[in-house]
Amino acid sequence: MGSTSKIALALASTVSLALALAGCGGQDSNLKGSTQNTTASSQTLSPLQSGGAVSKAASFGELVEVEAGVRVSVGKPQPLGTYMGDHGQPVTLPITVENVSEEEFWTDHVTVSVVSGGVSAPIVGSQESAAIQLPPTPVLPGQQVTLDLGCEVVDIDDVNVSLDLKGQNSITFR
Repeated sequence: MGSTSKIALALASTVSLALALAGCGGQDSNLKGSTQNTTASSQTLSPLQSGGAVSKAASFGELVEVEAGVRVSVGKPQPLGTYMGDHGQPVTLPITVENVSEEEFWTDHVTVSVVSGGVSAPIVGSQESAAIQLPPTPVLPGQQVTLDLGCEVVDIDDVNVSLDLKGQNSITFR
């Protein structure tokens, strides 16, 4: 590590420590007789999320437009045999991307996450059970592509598949 890098690291550490300590002060440590007010709020999520992102819900097999000229669908989870994997029942999820626009669309603009029984489902080929991008596949104008995604689910009757398109539109299939 060069001397410039060491100085930058030391400066960043010092600033972080100063900010953390500043956040600790300024309050009376004697809280006798005081009551801290805590308010809880319930919020109903609307289709329009912060930043203009749209969130939708759909049924398995339903073809839904997520962006002008791009439609997606997720088929019902299909079991892969009768055995159980380390994290549950192995299934395939057919994910269809249809392009009705005038421009080519790439499937890696779609991020997928799967939850089953309230637990994030590991996706085959991924080291973690988090959201992954679909493999990069071009979808030409007027064409559709179906990719089979494999994962292990805790409860095949309780599966939610969320597709996120470029961080702007998300749709959850149930």
